[in-house]
Amino acid sequence: METPMSCPANDRRGSERFLSYAAGVMSVAERAAFESHIADCPDCRRIAEEQKRVWSALDVLAAPEIPSNFDDKLYARIAAEERSPWWQSLLHPGFSFRLSAAAPVAAACAALAVMLVMRTPQPAPAPVPPAPATATMQQNLDPNQVEQTLDDLDMLRQLTSPAPEAVNGQS
Repeated sequence: METPMSCPANDRRGSERFLSYAAGVMSVAERAAFESHIADCPDCRRIAEEQKRVWSALDVLAAPEIPSNFDDKLYARIAAEERSPWWQSLLHPGFSFRLSAAAPVAAACAALAVMLVMRTPQPAPAPVPPAPATATMQQNLDPNQVEQTLDDLDMLRQLTSPAPEAVNGQS
C-alpha cells in the first residue's frame, strides 16, 4: 500500500520536489504521486505551474558563445587578484560592503549609545564639608597623641584582617 505524499508546499524538501518535477528528473513513480497530489492541492499546482514557466523561459534563452581564450583570461585575472594587496579588494566595486546597508546599523548604534549616556544615573555630588579651622587644629595637636592613634589603628587592622597562615591554608 502506497503512503500518501506529504504536501511539498509545507515540506522541508518541497522546493527540491518542485525543481525535480519541472526539470523532468523525477522517477516515474515519484512523478505519478506528485501529479496526483497537485491535482488535489491548488497551492502546489500553482507553484508547479510557475516552476514549469521558469524552466520553459530558460529553455528559450540561448547560451552565449564562449571565446576560445576564456580559460587563459580567467586564470590571468585570478592570478592578478591574488597578487594585489588585501586593501585593494575594499575599493573593488564587487566588494560586499554597502554604505546603504551600514547606515541604518550605525544610526541604531548611535541612538543606543545616546540613550545609555542619557539614562545612566549620575552620581550625586558629594556634600562639601565645612572647612575646618586648620590653624586651630594644628595648634592643639600633640605629636605623641597622633603617633598613639596611628599605632592603635595599625593594631585594629591586624586584628580584623585574617592571619597570613590562615590565608595560605596552613595552621
